[in-house]
Amino acid sequence: MRLFGPEAGRPRKTLIKDWAADALTATAEDRSGSAHPSATSVAWVTGRWSECLSLAGSEASPIEPGFMAGAVEAARQAVQEVTGRLS
Repeated sequence: MRLFGPEAGRPRKTLIKDWAADALTATAEDRSGSAHPSATSVAWVTGRWSECLSLAGSEASPIEPGFMAGAVEAARQAVQEVTGRLS
């Protein structure tokens, strides 16, 4: 709220955006895409790359991939991985 003021604490509506329908964001493949991503315990990054690369996108989340909650969890996990490497 500090950044946007007290009005930010009182949202007036929720907007849902279909990014696949946005011509400036998506490709034809995005519009014809497949099923929603499924959560998996399989590592997205393996081998030597796993020592230096962390993914923070929602699709890489172990919970709710493709959703904002998944993005938050993926970011939290990536921060934990990176800070672990730095300590």
